[in-house]
Amino acid sequence: MVTTYDVRSTSTCDPPAVAVREAMTPGDEWEQSCSATTEGSEGVGVSAGPYRFVGEEVVDVDGEGVPAHRFRQERVMSGSQSGTQTADLWFAVGDGLPLRNERRIEVRSDTILGTVTYEEEGGFRLAELGPVASTTVPPAPPG
Repeated sequence: MVTTYDVRSTSTCDPPAVAVREAMTPGDEWEQSCSATTEGSEGVGVSAGPYRFVGEEVVDVDGEGVPAHRFRQERVMSGSQSGTQTADLWFAVGDGLPLRNERRIEVRSDTILGTVTYEEEGGFRLAELGPVASTTVPPAPPG
């Protein structure tokens, strides 16, 4: 027998977004807290913790060194879900372009089936700099 279990969550964060700031010194840190409600679960889940500017590093993008701001985000989850999240993020110094992301998440949730643990380890790295090729189809000639 196959069973499906669909879970949907809605989150709100304060401050709403954490981004690169104009004047940063390595070690600068600010807090962010997000609360989430999940269909089929009681209570509110809270994810809170620091977002820290680590400093400037050079990230290799297709053989080219790109100056980057590195940040580290560490979260503890409590309430209806518990666990931890750690992420390292690199944004280009010139324009804030996301260059790299490495993350590790472990969350435990109580469900009608018992406690479920979600684990994720992943990331991304920008493959190349430059414009993206257009896939726009030219208009048909008149007539």
